[in-house]
Amino acid sequence: MNNEGILLDYTGMEKVSRVGPDHYNIFLRDKKTGLLGPRGWEVKPAADLDYILPGNEQLYGMKRGGKFGFINKTGELVIKNRFDSISKFSEGLAAVSMNGLWGFINISDQIAIENHFDEVSDFHNGLAIVKKNGKSNLINQQGTLILATEYSRLSLSPDNYFVSEENNLFGLIDPNGKEIVEPKFDDLRRESYNKVLVRIGNKYGIMDESGNYPLPIFYKNIIFDQGTDQILAEDHYQFILPAEPIVKIEKKKRGV
Repeated sequence: MNNEGILLDYTGMEKVSRVGPDHYNIFLRDKKTGLLGPRGWEVKPAADLDYILPGNEQLYGMKRGGKFGFINKTGELVIKNRFDSISKFSEGLAAVSMNGLWGFINISDQIAIENHFDEVSDFHNGLAIVKKNGKSNLINQQGTLILATEYSRLSLSPDNYFVSEENNLFGLIDPNGKEIVEPKFDDLRRESYNKVLVRIGNKYGIMDESGNYPLPIFYKNIIFDQGTDQILAEDHYQFILPAEPIVKIEKKKRGV
């Protein structure tokens, strides 16, 4: 048993290789390889596998003979190992790389989106980030480009909003691919629901998810109290209270 409490002692086991936070490849002396997860075997030991990756949607990535494909829980080959690299299935599609370019296949091993991107992400809420020739965009599951403007970088926040970046400035795109604001902030952080902390120069403000500013970009510092969901805004002890605030402003005591 390892230090996470997962039983790794298995009759006929030759070696163990960790492939995720709680997944292990078990290599047996009979040349079979299986995938062990937190609740036991996720893929039963099968022959001639270099290794197995944690899976999704009942399919597991594997490597055999230097190429990647997909198997099911019994170790049966479902999608032939012909790819240079793969990701796990997400929303019915998996990213696959051939000859240095990425595209997507479906669970029936059909090409859903042709391989012509330099980089891709998994799909989230029907959208994926793609990059080609140094520029990033979003695509839907039909491979259609979503954004009218391409950026040097796009990243996904934990709540499925996209942060755009160009010339070291940041903007925000909603989960449906609608641009809320183009990159113009020196810093942008989603702190909680409907609260986006933004900075231009040395001044901070709060933007909502519609691109409005409940607190203007005026303050020397803004602090979020996650326990009470209140906000402390400071600028030399001068404070502005919006006419219809979505936040409560507390005045900071001198000397604190």
